[in-house]
Amino acid sequence: KQNLPELVHEHFGALRPVVCANLPYNVTSPLLTAFIEADCFDSITVMIQREVTRRICAPANTADYGAFGIFVQWYMEPELLFDVPPSCFIPQPKVTSSVIRLRRREKPPVEVRDEKLMFRVIRAAFNQRRKTLVNALSSQLGVLDKENAARALVNCGFDTKTYEYNNSWLPLEHILAGKYLLGRVIGEGGFGITYIGWDLNMEVRVAIKEYFPVGLASREIRGTSQYTISSLTGERKQNYRHGLEKFAAEARSLAKFYHLEGIVAVKDFFFENETAYMVMEYVDGMTLKEYLKKHGERLDEKEALRIFQPVIRSLEVVHQENVIHRDISPDNIMITRSGESKLIDFGAARMSCNDQNHTFTIILKHGYAPPEQYQSKGQQGPWTDVYAVCATLYRTMTGQLPPNAMDRLNRDELKSFEEMGCPVSGKMTPAIIKRGMALQIPHRYQSMAELYDALYLENGQKQTGQCAEGKKNGMLVAGVCAAAVLGMATVLFLVGNGKKEQQEPVSGRQAVQQNLALNQEILSEADTTESESTETESETQTAEMKETESEAIQIETEAATIPEGDWYYITSTYPKGIAVRSAPTGESEQIGRIPYGTEFCVREYKGDWGYTTVNGMTGWIELSYAAMLKETKSESWYQIISTYKKGIAVRSEATGESTELCRVPYGTVFYVEKTDRNWGYTTINGITGWIELSYAQAIEVGDT
Repeated sequence: KQNLPELVHEHFGALRPVVCANLPYNVTSPLLTAFIEADCFDSITVMIQREVTRRICAPANTADYGAFGIFVQWYMEPELLFDVPPSCFIPQPKVTSSVIRLRRREKPPVEVRDEKLMFRVIRAAFNQRRKTLVNALSSQLGVLDKENAARALVNCGFDTKTYEYNNSWLPLEHILAGKYLLGRVIGEGGFGITYIGWDLNMEVRVAIKEYFPVGLASREIRGTSQYTISSLTGERKQNYRHGLEKFAAEARSLAKFYHLEGIVAVKDFFFENETAYMVMEYVDGMTLKEYLKKHGERLDEKEALRIFQPVIRSLEVVHQENVIHRDISPDNIMITRSGESKLIDFGAARMSCNDQNHTFTIILKHGYAPPEQYQSKGQQGPWTDVYAVCATLYRTMTGQLPPNAMDRLNRDELKSFEEMGCPVSGKMTPAIIKRGMALQIPHRYQSMAELYDALYLENGQKQTGQCAEGKKNGMLVAGVCAAAVLGMATVLFLVGNGKKEQQEPVSGRQAVQQNLALNQEILSEADTTESESTETESETQTAEMKETESEAIQIETEAATIPEGDWYYITSTYPKGIAVRSAPTGESEQIGRIPYGTEFCVREYKGDWGYTTVNGMTGWIELSYAAMLKETKSESWYQIISTYKKGIAVRSEATGESTELCRVPYGTVFYVEKTDRNWGYTTINGITGWIELSYAQAIEVGDT
């Protein structure tokens, strides 16, 4: 154990050096304490876990405020420089790091008579979490009895005697799972009670939701430490157990979404007292309901859309895991002190139990719930949350609660934004009221992605490409759209004449040529009413078919040609496909995704991005996930030009997802018998399979 001031003086003399270090989590606190107490350094710059950074920089009256943060801020001025995401490390950790700089203060923030006593009080108050403040101060300080300690706390503004306690609640300072100290109740709903808590191990504030369904359970107090929940008998007991299982399943599902910025994160889950507990991050802020009250009950369009954007984005991901919130309202959206918005209270909302036969009382909020939530067996899905989000947006922007959905079925008196005197853009009433709050499910947006498109994307851009349909005299033509006009790599098909032809897979360019050849035949059968257009109109015709009185499909093909440019195909096997974006940057809006093997023609380049039209979508693709299609030749010699250490795979089929047979290194020469797109069929070292020719170049036999 070294004397740090002596060590510094020995090596640096009268100079005051600076500290620059990457500190492991388990030694961060003791090392920083030693650096600060030594008073040898004017500046300390370190990379530490972001969780510790929050505790160091936390202001008073926040969740992360504690003894260590007070100690650091007493002597130093902390400054968060930047965060370091897990992707910057190999191997990749599960947590984010931060780089923080501490600069020594010229003098402490306030003057105190006894600095040592002050820190003894702080340590006693913050570190003895298993005891009441009265007991902690009286036992740890040794200078106060309980009566005087209690009087001191009352003078500081906290009095446990004034806390209004309900017999169904767990008592203050009760400990769950051996590590969560309970505080006051901060929420109570139809399915549970939410407490503020303190993680005794991590020393952070948390929110703890207890499964306690109204009408199905009661608290049985045994002695001073047993607080077991007892459920009713018979069918209600079965319903209690069923709800408990759903509560547990919900916690497991929500634990997957800890990375979503618009969803409160689930940290832990456990069973105790014959019930279950979900431990979540504590959101330090206020509900949207309280936020609206503070800001005059309504917000403008820009501010409202800013608040709801992360919530809608996060719900899109949540819905993909078949989890529905079902209780979205201003009460369940939190606005943090930093202005972030988070959706809370998933656990209770998921317990709608619509698969039970009129067993549970239907729990909902009038004005925010769609008609299907009023039915015990209503068809609920992502569209249910779409209605609630739009109803909450309506309340946020108008200051008025929307009419009850069941009342709207009898007489719809929902007023538009214009009728409510709200200055909004032209998209808001069609998107929120006509589609988002449509009473009939088929007329409503079916997903959060569709709602996001309508609210945040300009000029009708879509996240997913759609192809319009047209009908004439029973003839249904689908999949034509702009493929025939712009020459995209889509497959055409006809339905209605009783004929169906099987075709071999073709490349994007071959598909374009076939589309052009088939187009005239399709037009004649569809009996279109117009066939003449200018050359300019033909080149700019989009995939959207306009309705006409005759419902005819109007497609012009005279000027349609194969697009000029460079042809690529997607080489990434990422399951979700590669994004097509609105601008050549990874932070721009996502229009849609295209899977492995998709071919597309790049007409413009910006850096590593290519501008294209593919599968009904026009936008930018990052070309690092693609390879240029070469003019491959069968019955030719090739040589591997890739220097990848493991070599290039020989596969069982002409696809990157097929079985790998072997690998061949740089410089290997092989003979291609036949080709399929950018793949060559060959035999190497006695193994016959396919090689991706983007990793090779054609050579003359004499070159070897």
